[in-house]
Amino acid sequence: MTRKKTIYVMLFILALLTFNCNSNSDEFEVSLDDQAVRMETIEFDKIPHLLSIQSQLHSIDERVNSKILAKSHNLNLDGLSILTDKVIFTEYEDTHTYTFKMFRKNPETYIENIVLKYDAETGLYNEYLVQYFISFDKFVEISTTGKLNGNENVRMIALEEGIFNSGTSKGFCFNTCQTIEVPCGSDENHEVGDTSCTLIGTSDEAFTYQSCGVVCLSDPADGGEDPFLDEGGSSGGGTGVATNPNTGTPCQNNSGTGFVGSDGGCVVPTQIINEIDDPCVTEIINTVNSINNDVGEGMLEAFGGDDSFVNLTYKNGNLIQNGGTVLARTDFTSDANGVLSSITITLSNNYIATATDISIFKTVVHENIHAYMFYQLATAGITVDNPNGDLSILADEWSQYVAQRELGIPHDQTNVDLQTQQHEAMSDLVTDIGKMIKDYATSKGYDIDDFTAEALAWSGLQETVGWSLLDNEIRETYEDIIDYESTGFEILAVGEPCN
Repeated sequence: MTRKKTIYVMLFILALLTFNCNSNSDEFEVSLDDQAVRMETIEFDKIPHLLSIQSQLHSIDERVNSKILAKSHNLNLDGLSILTDKVIFTEYEDTHTYTFKMFRKNPETYIENIVLKYDAETGLYNEYLVQYFISFDKFVEISTTGKLNGNENVRMIALEEGIFNSGTSKGFCFNTCQTIEVPCGSDENHEVGDTSCTLIGTSDEAFTYQSCGVVCLSDPADGGEDPFLDEGGSSGGGTGVATNPNTGTPCQNNSGTGFVGSDGGCVVPTQIINEIDDPCVTEIINTVNSINNDVGEGMLEAFGGDDSFVNLTYKNGNLIQNGGTVLARTDFTSDANGVLSSITITLSNNYIATATDISIFKTVVHENIHAYMFYQLATAGITVDNPNGDLSILADEWSQYVAQRELGIPHDQTNVDLQTQQHEAMSDLVTDIGKMIKDYATSKGYDIDDFTAEALAWSGLQETVGWSLLDNEIRETYEDIIDYESTGFEILAVGEPCN
């Protein structure tokens, strides 16, 4: 998004922040753009639209069990259950929302909610998954206070073909969630969480809620001066989706921190998922992700920490590319706005059947760096003004990808070459990767020299400029060493085959 568009978005958000509030213990009322917003927590059998909501929840359950909903949105909704013990009901303008706690087998974070929003035009409810990517400490705070203070990482996904998809054809449209902080009086300056606010004879804290919706910016190529093509109407019956986190109960076990699931057990959100059954390969993956260096620490930061918002999945399969086999591949998915949603590393079945442990180790390191670069690009960890020229080019390529996704171009039809630019950046890390390979081989008891380790570090980078600058004889020797390990050549390979 250009700086001009960002300014437009901020001006739009600021225009919505005019509030008054009227609250008691579990019910809040504020003004959103001169429209009242009332929020309360109620029991399921007391909700005003009980029959309609029961029917909607039943429909979601049927579609999840038939895999239709999960398949259409690349979501792993196995073991989905929607709890109705506590429901957040929000009314505003001519619409309302219901927010439910959602549990599933492999949750991505501590708080995941199903939000149903009434569409006054159709008389139906639109369905959304809202995820709060927060730390465990923040989760405990929210579950205790009922407030989300500050602008945290909140993501909304429309579970049905609806406003977010239909809007993209009009211009630059994207989902956004804003934490609205509400003091307890228009004439007071109470901070969120302040308990000293007295209103209508009560002593209630200031509070927060989430306002999520689609923002559409006019295409500069069209010469439009008004950046907002549809100021809220596209969300169906109001100014977007108003909700608040509906939390479970925090817990902790030997696997880590989590929340109490529907069966009473402690469910730990998983960001790094290993679907490979081979114990040798699994051990190597675990070793790579626990290395005490920049790569290992970066992987845990990106995919293994409390604040991670992207799942990384390892799996094996039959890989063919351009008519030939490949050792491994890193793929990613994004939503219609180019926001990163998942990363998958696939190792070739043929490769892991013959390769040595050293070869698989260097391949996992290589693919992990791909995954980490995608994460850094998505979180602006690699920017266009980076002093390293190669990373500058990579960041620019990512910007082009996001721009094309915002224009509605499908993920697999974008005209960018991220892999090539990542390989160019990776070629500057050959020495570091070689040291990691040597340290791993030495820990396994193998006798390996620096030359062999660096040769293996070049695997997958043979199309880079750096590789082309190597002496011809060195390139040929490096190729032989790479082949010995990838095929488990019994006499000349340093490592041992996994299988």
